[in-house]
Amino acid sequence: MAVIMMGKKAAVLFNNNESVDGLFADFVKKITASGITVGGIVQEMHSTKHGKMGSIDAIEVDTAKRINIKTPHLPTTTPGTCLLDASMLAECSSAIHRAINGNFDLVVIEKFGRQEAKGEGLIDEIMAALASDTPAIIALPEGYKNEWDKITGGEIEILPANIDAMVAWWNNKKPAP
Repeated sequence: MAVIMMGKKAAVLFNNNESVDGLFADFVKKITASGITVGGIVQEMHSTKHGKMGSIDAIEVDTAKRINIKTPHLPTTTPGTCLLDASMLAECSSAIHRAINGNFDLVVIEKFGRQEAKGEGLIDEIMAALASDTPAIIALPEGYKNEWDKITGGEIEILPANIDAMVAWWNNKKPAP
């Protein structure tokens, strides 16, 4: 299923060995400083005191509301277990819909992941963002690129996971005033 894209779209490709925590939040901070309005969600990861993956919050860009979407791994957690609370993703969808339907210059969605690759999670919201006239930028883990390409038809611009590339994309793509 390929989507008909309107507006400017990009996916930021990263591998699981890269630390992209804070990348989208830093990007949003940088471009909003120049008056650009941004909506959607970014993620913030928390580490445990032993440096292991902790919880993950989704943060609504326009309201700063935090939504805990993943609980931390415990010593008793079975390896490979996904502790994402899929029910909390429903709360994230409203921020994406506001960004698409409001007067925002850009929609950010962090991220297209395991749930979305299976056709679940925030896939409907991601597809709506891709079909909208509003520019959108989406985080894409390398391990889900094949699924992403199947869904999008491989028509979305792929960016490296660094703020300079993201800002350059925005500066070349932003809509005329």
